[in-house]
Amino acid sequence: MRIEQIDLKAAMKDILTMTSISKSGHPGGSLSSLELLFSAYISAGWGETDEAPREKVIVSNGHIAPGVYTVLGHLGIIPLEEAIAYFRLAGSPYEGHIESHIPGIPWSTGNLGQGLSAACGFALDEKLHDTGKNVFCIMGDAEQAKGQTSEARKFAVHHKLNNIIALIDRNHIQISGMTEDVMNVNIPANYLADGWKVIEVNGHNMPEINDAVSVAKNDPNAPYCIVAETVMGHGIPFMEGTPEYHGKTLDHNEYIKACEHLNTQSDCNRYREMRENPKWTEFPIKEHGQRKDFVPPEKAFWTDKMDLRGSWGKYLDAAEKNSNIVVFDCDLGSSVKTGIFAKSKPGKFIQSGVMEHNVATLAGALSIDPDLNVFWADFGMFNVAEVYNQLRLNDINHANLNIISTHIGIDVGEDGKTHQSIDYISLFRNLFGFKVYLPGDFNQLQHILEEVFRDYGNKFVGMGRSKLDAVKKRNGEIFYGKDYVWERGKIDEIRAGEDIWIISTGQVAVEAQKAADILRSKNIGAGHYHMATPLEANPDFFRERNIPRLAVTVEDHNSNTGLGAIVVENLGKHTSVEKLGVSHYYYSGKASSLYAKAGIDAKGIVEKISQLLSI
Repeated sequence: MRIEQIDLKAAMKDILTMTSISKSGHPGGSLSSLELLFSAYISAGWGETDEAPREKVIVSNGHIAPGVYTVLGHLGIIPLEEAIAYFRLAGSPYEGHIESHIPGIPWSTGNLGQGLSAACGFALDEKLHDTGKNVFCIMGDAEQAKGQTSEARKFAVHHKLNNIIALIDRNHIQISGMTEDVMNVNIPANYLADGWKVIEVNGHNMPEINDAVSVAKNDPNAPYCIVAETVMGHGIPFMEGTPEYHGKTLDHNEYIKACEHLNTQSDCNRYREMRENPKWTEFPIKEHGQRKDFVPPEKAFWTDKMDLRGSWGKYLDAAEKNSNIVVFDCDLGSSVKTGIFAKSKPGKFIQSGVMEHNVATLAGALSIDPDLNVFWADFGMFNVAEVYNQLRLNDINHANLNIISTHIGIDVGEDGKTHQSIDYISLFRNLFGFKVYLPGDFNQLQHILEEVFRDYGNKFVGMGRSKLDAVKKRNGEIFYGKDYVWERGKIDEIRAGEDIWIISTGQVAVEAQKAADILRSKNIGAGHYHMATPLEANPDFFRERNIPRLAVTVEDHNSNTGLGAIVVENLGKHTSVEKLGVSHYYYSGKASSLYAKAGIDAKGIVEKISQLLSI
């Protein structure tokens, strides 16, 4: 379809019909951005019958879903009448903010300020594969005040993502009123200052927009930002420039009045009949969960002290035969042990500076590519707690991001409470698709990493900062050696127990093992069980054993919301459960001292159990 074939008035009516019969949605911004959407999608090849040249269009301000669905419908990508009739209907694919199950929408959005980061991820993907394709990013003007947008602007220039074309709907209106009054931002100046090229256009003049897009596509020297001056509610006089129509739909009389202005008739009754008897097209579900091609390196096992982050770094370096690995760093390469990889694979090591919000979204978008294995190594406070919203969006988008958190818990030590991530289990319990791995030592980590590298899906691997002893069998051999068989959901029986179960997760495993051995030396039948995947622990494990009179959980985590809570759910009706962990924001000090104060070192575990048993 060519621009001159577009019936803008028909598209305007479709937006108003869609939002009016659902009595919900955002008509004003959908109207102001209509020409931008048509221009972007047609320029990206979505108006052609051949799918081969199609480029990605990211819509950051996902609330303009009525405009997006209308454009995709007019271009023949989706059934237009279904989108109009079933918009925001429970169970319908045409949701209130755009979702990636719809053809033409590669990334679900809604949380403002994340779209340009996602565009950077997709643009980087095109660069890594040398496709020559561009990535378009539609944004609103109010979200330009977001810090993550600023991070993305800088990232795009620094990494020469000159294949990004951003189009901003500058309608000067947000929910609370005029953007200049709510939070004024000099949009062109900000983009120019960061190294972008800027073209300002009339956002309701499609030839002018298209000319600007052509300039951007033919200039490989910088990313482009097209700032389009538009009018909220454009095309309907009583809506134009009125803030309330940002999220207010038309009542019956207003809708009829709008139709009269567009020289058309209302057809709401027909669509309401469709809505009362819904039957929509089921779009193919994107394939997820496939195994990845991965050549595993030889596992290296240690009997002496080793830190888990060092084990991760060695495994990453040893995986050099795999050319599809991409690693993101936020200025912490030496701490998160990605330095050797950075030197050996500079083209696949993406230094991002201190911009975690941007990287969380960007790396997630890049990880959608099934041919890549994307990792982000950082401290737990930065790549979990600080970016929870971004990780939630990755989960919604079924991304494939591998998060390596090398500094979790009070084991971080002297850096103090602001850096001690003690909520990683509970945060990921809220996300439906993330897999969580908390290895007991550096040897088990080797087994876990092989699965992490192979499997598709969002994953979190948590580890502390300190060097640890190896978890060992009763005969002194390492427990997680070459004969160990890894299985997600498995609960490892380090020591069998009859009277008491000590259940651990993460880097406290060796302390729990030592505590069990001390108690056994006192003729107390203490067992030690380790849960490296606490969110997927096999409940049958507990049912198949004689449950003891006491279970004690040990974790370097908030004791109210982590492993203890999970075990209570499984065992609380059958036995007494004591939760040992972190009970408040902790101090600055050596990790060993903090473990002692929290009572999660071997001595503290033994003392607590002795107290509970009155011995």
